[in-house]
Amino acid sequence: MNYRSISDMNDAIVRNLNRLPRDIDLVVGVPRSGILAATLVSLTANIPMTDLDSFLAGRIYTSGITKRRAALDRQHSEMRKILVIDDSVSGGNAMRDARSKIEAAGIKGDFVFAAVFGLLSEHKETDVVFEVVPHPRMFQWNFMHHIFLEQCCVDIDGVLCLDPTEE
Repeated sequence: MNYRSISDMNDAIVRNLNRLPRDIDLVVGVPRSGILAATLVSLTANIPMTDLDSFLAGRIYTSGITKRRAALDRQHSEMRKILVIDDSVSGGNAMRDARSKIEAAGIKGDFVFAAVFGLLSEHKETDVVFEVVPHPRMFQWNFMHHIFLEQCCVDIDGVLCLDPTEE
């Protein structure tokens, strides 16, 4: 099983930021797991972010008072280079759906599509895959919803009560 934690995701993002264009104006997370990836990119690179549905509706998340700067306070229409990111790409359905929604909304911009983890180093639905993680794979942020969980043995001794003693 190829397991990746949230820390692994953050490390992959930090290691691969140099592969993204330097002039990204906005990070858009593909719901749901891509929002975690977008948040990590946004915080690491100090770039505004939003989720796909908010982006399509013309809304960008506001920034806190400690991060105030002109680049973070721009309007949706001022965003030119936009990173659309998901946690992983396998078949490409989520990324294809995101691309279709953006095209249907008529939003113009220079889009870069990325996935933190992919089955291969390249995928036709993305411009960038940060790290290859082959099947079988499971991610910390969504393992409770993973189809393989029903086939796993999970040891919860010490979680609900103290570990059994030798006595």
